Amino acid sequence: MTDIEMVMERIRDIQIEIDEKCEQIVQIKDRAMKITQTLNDMPKIKGFAVSKTENAVITMLIRVNQFELEINQFNLVRELVERDIRHLVKNRRQQSVLILRYIYNLSWNKITRALHVSSSQLHRDHQKAMKEIEKVGTLWE
Repeated sequence: MTDIEMVMERIRDIQIEIDEKCEQIVQIKDRAMKITQTLNDMPKIKGFAVSKTENAVITMLIRVNQFELEINQFNLVRELVERDIRHLVKNRRQQSVLILRYIYNLSWNKITRALHVSSSQLHRDHQKAMKEIEKVGTLWE
């Protein structure tokens, strides 16, 4: 596997990480909402500091913010890579092959259907696009 192919695979992995973090955010927010509702229903006791449960909710929300920052960073990387693909690869279908595969993490079968090309044509387009990028040298380091 060439350096460019490894970089492109890493970009594909970013989409998987984004999906996982989004799922974790949903789960954390759901748990925090349930805990918050329970806290609101409980009687307040004067003179008590923040409870362990309230601390847990705060910790959850901090984690959600961290995930959202990471997702924003991942999305920025994806946008930069997509921009570079569009700049470096002249053929639009070849651009689409790389973007659909590595930025949007689509399977080869889904890409062939989306672009209305045969599997062999798809792989030829992929190889040509990768060679165009390799001419420039190593990217996104």
